[in-house]
Amino acid sequence: MDMYAIFKAIGDPVRLDILKLLAEGPKSVGAIVDAFDLAQPTISHHLGILKSAGLVTTKKENRSIIYSLNSGCVADTCCCFMDDVGVDPSEGKKNE
Repeated sequence: MDMYAIFKAIGDPVRLDILKLLAEGPKSVGAIVDAFDLAQPTISHHLGILKSAGLVTTKKENRSIIYSLNSGCVADTCCCFMDDVGVDPSEGKKNE
């Protein structure tokens, strides 16, 4: 896992918003473009960066490419980061 590439990818507000959108469920490129006030090539560029970082996955359906959040990568990134900085994930949780 390339933590640098992942943090660079999520460091851009548009890419972070794309991830939030994909957290709601898989979306086609067209649906993602419709959610933003950006041109399709710009969204495709951002999606390419997210895919290269392993944060999203793709599958082809007919003539569309469907993007999905790679939640396993997101979870692994959070755990690795917390471990790297010496934070116990259970800290801060209230005992119920």
